[in-house]
Amino acid sequence: MQESITANAVDIAELKQDSVPAFDSDTGKYFFANGQPIFIAEHLESGVADGSVDVTYYLGTKYQTINVPNANQVTFFGGGDGRVKNVEYPGASIVMNSGVVKNLVGGGLDNCTVGSTSIVVNGGRAAAILGGGFGDNLSPNNGAGNVGYAKIIINGGTLSQVWGGGQNITNTGVTEVEIYDGTITYLTTGGSNGSTSIGTVTVYGGTVDVWQAGNRGTVENSTMILDGGTINKMYCVGETEDATVTANVEFSTVSIRHGSVTTLRMGNTNYGGHATSGTVKGEYRENIVANDTDNILPLFSKIVDTELEALTTAEIEAICK
Repeated sequence: MQESITANAVDIAELKQDSVPAFDSDTGKYFFANGQPIFIAEHLESGVADGSVDVTYYLGTKYQTINVPNANQVTFFGGGDGRVKNVEYPGASIVMNSGVVKNLVGGGLDNCTVGSTSIVVNGGRAAAILGGGFGDNLSPNNGAGNVGYAKIIINGGTLSQVWGGGQNITNTGVTEVEIYDGTITYLTTGGSNGSTSIGTVTVYGGTVDVWQAGNRGTVENSTMILDGGTINKMYCVGETEDATVTANVEFSTVSIRHGSVTTLRMGNTNYGGHATSGTVKGEYRENIVANDTDNILPLFSKIVDTELEALTTAEIEAICK
């Protein structure tokens, strides 16, 4: 009986450890929300930032706060640490209002499964935002992270990379990314690696330097919708300037409705060893794309807003006679 009670106590301790947010102070690299919703904000001492952030979460009947030093070197996970054993959570949520962090990851590290993840960025800076999980390396021995559904909303901030999926050996089911404002260097429907089944990215505002459907790994179905904002380079599949972009994008749908695009490219789709695409289709509204480098727009359907706009030049001239 005593052995049974002792074993049960250990199980309870492990359960508690896996369900309360915690900072891995030994390495100083990871913060695990362990499935609890967390809020990140810059820590100020007498109005001066000290490089740390405060992570707030609700436990029991009150809010708790953990101060995380050198936050620009820390990856914050919505899920947990799956390096030692498999851990599972029904959901995870991260909201960043300010501060400078290294990465925000909706899922967990290595062998961690999360049903649904949510990341909202209202301000601050980050090197990368990933809706899926994060593999510490490319070895499958550590297990593959899994996220069923990932949602990312960007309302502001300066972000180097935004990925709908995950990093390294990870699997992400459905991803949805919405950009309303902010400055983003790289924006990708799928993950940095791994697999993404269905992904949709909609840009309503802000600025994006490079926007692509896939990077590495696989993306079964990508949808890119431009409804506002400023895009420098938009690739229907994968960007062509980085030789490591080798994603396999099965279907890519592009909708160019509002905003501006400096350069539209098909992307890595016909190069051996590079990204491949079975189907690229799309629609566009005139006077949004400045440079259609690969002559893509004639392959897309034209969005028309009025009956007059739908008429051909000959039909208009016939009406005016």
